Amino acid sequence: PEAQLCIAATGDKPVEDLPSRVRAKLMVLCDGGHSPLREQLGIPVNERDYGQFAVTARVEARSHHDGVAYERFTAAGPLALLPMHGNHCGLVWSMDADSSKHLLALDDDGFLAALTEQFGTRLGGFVSAGPRNAFPLRLVTATEVVGRRLAIIGNAANSLHPVAGQGLNLGLRDVAALAEIISGSLREGGDPGDASLLAHYAQCRRHDQKRVSLATDALVRLFSNRLTPLVLARGLGLLAFDLFPPIKRHFGNHAMGLGGHHSRLARGLSL
Repeated sequence: PEAQLCIAATGDKPVEDLPSRVRAKLMVLCDGGHSPLREQLGIPVNERDYGQFAVTARVEARSHHDGVAYERFTAAGPLALLPMHGNHCGLVWSMDADSSKHLLALDDDGFLAALTEQFGTRLGGFVSAGPRNAFPLRLVTATEVVGRRLAIIGNAANSLHPVAGQGLNLGLRDVAALAEIISGSLREGGDPGDASLLAHYAQCRRHDQKRVSLATDALVRLFSNRLTPLVLARGLGLLAFDLFPPIKRHFGNHAMGLGGHHSRLARGLSL
């Protein structure tokens, strides 16, 4: 059964007609980009439909990935391979609706041939593919990330396009910041659901969430535009990015949350 959420005043009786109950001073809502609990609470969102779909699958390469993630900017759209166990990788390939339907209709050999054609033979080609799925890509941001004894984190707060692979990193920084703020309050005998504490969390996360959301959206617009001058410009930009390691390290540090002020956990420190 679907979860039901009841936020009651202190001292109110719990809801009695549910099969099981959990009472807490703070609810941390992290049930994904299509968050049913967020909808149940009536929290509005800002949404932008990119008109694209992400085709996902688990694929097996001939060579080991050595723990390296790859991203290719193909004619169809950004293609990312994320390292998994053994020679397996998680594939996330963004494209328009017609292209995604065509790709899903291919048999395994046709699918792997299309993947190899676009990705190349860096991993020696691909030998198998698991079930394929496709889901629509939208930018979804909750207008508020805190409420009465409520914090919204991860994709439930900000669901991003996978072009830069920043959704997970952003969600982990949400977790790290909230954990630090709550633990500090508890050490002083405070209430983890206190309104001022949650407001402090929202303020601490606002800049990072907005920065990553805007940057990801800008990348989608840049790499979805097929005008020849832009195609040439971004090709040169990616080449320069690859040729100058300091620029690459700077971008990587920001992507991992190492730039600017972040919580102790995000910086690899204990609470």
